[in-house]
Amino acid sequence: MESWLDLSVPVVTGMPVYPGDPEVEVSRALRVAEHGVNVLRLHMGSQSGTHVDAPYHVDEAWPTLDDLPLERFAGPAVVADVRGLPARAPITPDLLAPALGLLRPGSVLLLATGWSRYWGTEDYLAHPWLTPEAAEAVVAAGVLTVGVVAPGVETRGPQDVAAPPVGGGWGGGVSTRWAWPGCASPRPVPWIYPPTVCCAERGV
Repeated sequence: MESWLDLSVPVVTGMPVYPGDPEVEVSRALRVAEHGVNVLRLHMGSQSGTHVDAPYHVDEAWPTLDDLPLERFAGPAVVADVRGLPARAPITPDLLAPALGLLRPGSVLLLATGWSRYWGTEDYLAHPWLTPEAAEAVVAAGVLTVGVVAPGVETRGPQDVAAPPVGGGWGGGVSTRWAWPGCASPRPVPWIYPPTVCCAERGV
């Protein structure tokens, strides 16, 4: 491994958030000159920027982030290159076939949609989405976690709504809003994304 790529988006004041989520504000809380240390004050929602959606995020009967072992968020990642799809296009099992052939139990699946180019625009919400059949194929392959360059794996809007591939029987996580560098590897690559758990409330 020659180098690591940081695929997360920076957390900054005014960054894009899903409609209805808390706005993000980053400000100085303490300064070295006055307090001896530098500390930032953060105001943000749990689903701001690049983050992990626990199964609990969509159903209170399912596991929270603190219920999931850290092993779920590190491992060999297979990149499914589905760039070039139009807005709200379904990602079917056929489109995932090349990646599904490389997946092994314990793998991470990264969906390279190309949608990071729309970050900060309304078009970002019109991303391609996993069909229920594709989600079932991913779970059947033994995938630990799905990472996607989009707000989520399901559609956002009044049409073509599909359930995300999370559930009480799966116990994985969906890591969303990645900034993809514009390339895709034909072989598994190392991947790690430890989630941040808010201990004052059940991790979502």
